[in-house]
Amino acid sequence: MQNHLPQCNLEYTGEILDPACPYLPSQELLESVKLAINLERPLLLMGDPGCGKTKLASAIAYEFTQKNQEILTAANLPNYPYEPWYIKSTSRGRDGLYIYDSIARLRDAQLAGVKQLEPAGIERLKDKTQAGYIKFGALVKAFQSKLRTIILIDKIDKTDI
Repeated sequence: MQNHLPQCNLEYTGEILDPACPYLPSQELLESVKLAINLERPLLLMGDPGCGKTKLASAIAYEFTQKNQEILTAANLPNYPYEPWYIKSTSRGRDGLYIYDSIARLRDAQLAGVKQLEPAGIERLKDKTQAGYIKFGALVKAFQSKLRTIILIDKIDKTDI
């Protein structure tokens, strides 16, 4: 459940440019982004490689960060919530939720067996929830956020059905 803070300004104009990576959207794209925000629906972008689909999400997050500094400070957030999820051919749907690092768990167990594991590793092993081996994905991080989150699912066409 999200802890709602004062209403953020979620209007994307494309006028506040990130000096490190400026992005200039077309008028049609601006209108599509406005509709997606107002309808609270995802925006699916298709286009040739290198046309800027991925940069749009970070440009929106940058503008929202600049417009909502006071709210972000109150929420103890450095930037507007933005979670990229880069799909690979080995990605699965649950990776958006979490990934359990069984290899790190095995490594820690083996090192503990020969008494070469540092104290933090021993605590990870003793934890019944196994939280030290769970890495949350973009979707869980979005649900945990205090504000509506921008989620970029990049190269979704590369994943298994």
